Amino acid sequence: MSIDIYQQCPCHEEKKIKFCCGKAVIEDLNDALAKHHSGQSQAALEQLDRAMESMGPKDCLSTFKTFVQISTQDVDGAAENNEAFLERCPDHPTGLQHRALIEIMRGEVDQATLTLQDAMDAIKGTELPVSLARAFESLGMALVAKQNILAARAHLSFALFLKGEDPRLTHLLRELYNPSGAVLFLKADHQLDPPVEGADWEKSFTNVHRAVGRGQFRRALGMLLQLNEQFPDQPEITKGIAIVTSMFAPMGAQIAAWRTVAAIPTAKHHEAIEYHGLAEAVAAMAGSEGYVPVNRCTWEIDNFDEVKEACISTDCMIPMEPTPEHDPFDEGPAPRGGFMILDKPALRSADNLSLDNVPFSLGEVLLYGKQTDRSARVELVCVENDRFDAAVDLLKSTIGLSGDPVKLAFDKVNQGSDAVTWNWNLPEGTTREQHAELLVEMKKVALGRWSKLSHEFVDGKTIGEVAGNSELEPWIQAKLLHLQQTANGEAFSVEMVDELRTEIGVSHLEKLAPGEDEFLTPMQTCRIDAEKLSDEQLLGYFQVATMTQNFLALRYITPEVLKRDHLEGARRDICHINMARFSETSEEALEHFSQSRAEAAKIGAPIGILLVAEFEYRLRNGLEDKLDSLLATIESRHMKEPGVEQELARLFQSLGIQPGGMPPEAEMAAAETAAVESAPEGGGESSGLWIPE
Repeated sequence: MSIDIYQQCPCHEEKKIKFCCGKAVIEDLNDALAKHHSGQSQAALEQLDRAMESMGPKDCLSTFKTFVQISTQDVDGAAENNEAFLERCPDHPTGLQHRALIEIMRGEVDQATLTLQDAMDAIKGTELPVSLARAFESLGMALVAKQNILAARAHLSFALFLKGEDPRLTHLLRELYNPSGAVLFLKADHQLDPPVEGADWEKSFTNVHRAVGRGQFRRALGMLLQLNEQFPDQPEITKGIAIVTSMFAPMGAQIAAWRTVAAIPTAKHHEAIEYHGLAEAVAAMAGSEGYVPVNRCTWEIDNFDEVKEACISTDCMIPMEPTPEHDPFDEGPAPRGGFMILDKPALRSADNLSLDNVPFSLGEVLLYGKQTDRSARVELVCVENDRFDAAVDLLKSTIGLSGDPVKLAFDKVNQGSDAVTWNWNLPEGTTREQHAELLVEMKKVALGRWSKLSHEFVDGKTIGEVAGNSELEPWIQAKLLHLQQTANGEAFSVEMVDELRTEIGVSHLEKLAPGEDEFLTPMQTCRIDAEKLSDEQLLGYFQVATMTQNFLALRYITPEVLKRDHLEGARRDICHINMARFSETSEEALEHFSQSRAEAAKIGAPIGILLVAEFEYRLRNGLEDKLDSLLATIESRHMKEPGVEQELARLFQSLGIQPGGMPPEAEMAAAETAAVESAPEGGGESSGLWIPE
């Protein structure tokens, strides 16, 4: 690719090169471009420097030099060159765009967001340079890293709009709109409402749409704020402020904006819940509310061997396996011993098992030997929750430590997640039946802990204390629905959460029956009255719920799809896979797997992905017969079918199994692990079954 004199000038003025920087620069630009593309970036920079010495700092030469410096990660050099350019042309969109890229490279993401908006506002005319896609994509990726997902989606979507086509970016956006395991509030795509026909502010609102379409998010927000002053209490304007704020502003501003939308007097009940839920989801990503510290408690010791022996000999500690090979804090050599400290002695038998005698881990104990510049020490790592003091006291009494430790908070965890997370130590010989009974009891205990948490949004009160406040009821329901999403909706059943609603005095949520011109969000779809849907609606909600991995909604939608034999376009093979997932007995589940294969055969669909789902079910539920033959069939006949290799790799990775076949002992160990261990947040890992389109 080469540059000619009739192309738009690389400095992005609204002129051809011939009438902007002049045709004399073409040879140097083409030489530099060729060298840069061939990997000779330093030679390209030298070529540009020679040209600038002879012709002066022409805009096209300066901007291209900055581009090359940014590409080679020369942040300081790019900044120096670009700022010199901006001194001459302070409102030049290319210079502002490059400044934004430099700020991204320096980690100044919030400032880069504003600078890129400066660049957008500086563009004259109707054409948008395609090169802007790089800045929007880079900023979008930086926003992903900061967990500012709503703004990231807006920037990456605009980058894709500028590019027109980019499979990698398309895939990334699909993942951001439907992230596996994310709360369903984040999977909704809230868009600006259309202008209200005949309203005094119709034309101005149309201009807001145009500004957003040009990537001028800040300009659009300014216009909305002015409209809100002129025409207060207009739901479309208030909601628009929240949507556009979420496109580029810090998460704190997003949370406040969505809270404002939720409080609109005319908002429907399920809409208010949705907006509060989105605010809660953003707050969880931002770490702005409801977090508790994770502490390091350190005691210096002189008797390392005695302390280690005490740890080994007590029934209240179990060795960490394997012992950490590296110092988790990157401060020196790895610890010479690691233990889990239990709140009561480990059990030797599963007889008479109950929550009263099951030991729970309070934290990790790390033993460090003497170093050149540091004494031997004991470190307790644990969350500073209501069990923190007990952990410190137990460790001191168990291994003979004296004095208060040096306490340092080095991390934090969401208080809600901590309340519903446990790490128990079940004895060998625990049966699946015992585990299932204990799990139900433990979940009720966890829900009780969760309900007693205080919340900043309600001035430090608990949910139970504000349950009678009708204005706060949508917020309470949003919190409960957020809780229900724990472990992808697998940790706490709808029935369990409804029991909690009854206990704290909050009404149960009614089912929703949307009209033909209304479409529910993924979270609202979990309450859908599937029987009242038309065939077209039912099929549409089934497809969207499948795409977004909305298993809570599929629990209600799938049986209705199977009831309607006349429904065309429904993947009945996938329906039976869903039904197997929701089955209460293994016999029922295996029958659905059999029916899924039969339905796939009717339409000539590949069955590999169905076999992987059955293999995972059998593995996680301890059905060891046929595991070998099922895996052999998948690997020998179906690995090239869409999604099969990826799903199998995901499953093996989740269970810590190396791909390529499993010996019988590995099968049983993996199955027992999946059935008995408690995963974070109290639930097992749910399947992210890939469904072919």
